[in-house]
Amino acid sequence: MSTRRKLTLSLTLGSILALAFVSVALATHPRPGGGSPIRVPLVPTFAECIAPNTVHIAPIALPSCTPPVLEGDILTLGTLGAGQGFTKLTVFCVAPETTAPCTPNDGQEEQDIAVQSTGSDIRCQKVTIGCSAVGADYTGRIIGQSNIRITDHSNPLLCTNSTGATPCTTATVEDTTFAVPTPPGACVAVNGASPPGATCTLNTTINAQVPGAVKEFQRGNVSVFGLEITDVGEDGNPGTACPPVCGTGDETRFATQGLFIP
Repeated sequence: MSTRRKLTLSLTLGSILALAFVSVALATHPRPGGGSPIRVPLVPTFAECIAPNTVHIAPIALPSCTPPVLEGDILTLGTLGAGQGFTKLTVFCVAPETTAPCTPNDGQEEQDIAVQSTGSDIRCQKVTIGCSAVGADYTGRIIGQSNIRITDHSNPLLCTNSTGATPCTTATVEDTTFAVPTPPGACVAVNGASPPGATCTLNTTINAQVPGAVKEFQRGNVSVFGLEITDVGEDGNPGTACPPVCGTGDETRFATQGLFIP
């Protein structure tokens, strides 16, 4: 799993006084007219080719490896095209507001990000937690995650109050991995029904997972460097700090953001 680092900020009193005169100027950054929702398809992740034994056809005539091997050894999909998966992230406002960005009307935190993810035809490569047999429907848990880079106003060096209300310092946070696990029971076996393989679903919000992570009036630009799905490893444990930091070290990638060419 990626190393997570905590942002440490140390400034002298002189620096703080100098910045105090430009607090309003700091609370801004280039921003798009829109950036929601993000909806990406998921495809199985194959291991990198490091010992080529054949060559791809032109014009991409590069060394290749056969047979292909999945990166992880716990989860797999069938070969008949029954499996599919996607992840969708949507910025929204909870009731009583209906559009983003939210406007203040009741003193409550109302902006959030919806997380919807689904995958079908998920099967087992070996016997472990959530896997009763090779080829069986998977009934364990999975983790959805992405490396992210946040630039927003929620950096309270110069905030006038403790709640992060403007004006505040605009800053870019150190890159980190934000992960969300499926709850127990989210992967349901179909036991031979059509389509085959287990179906795993997740329907939650970022604030439901990490309260206060998404705030109103802080105008955040979040770069999302690829969405991916991992298993929870053979220990079946997403970790005690999950979310947003998930895993105990034995997880492997199962699916990543990508395209399938039929």
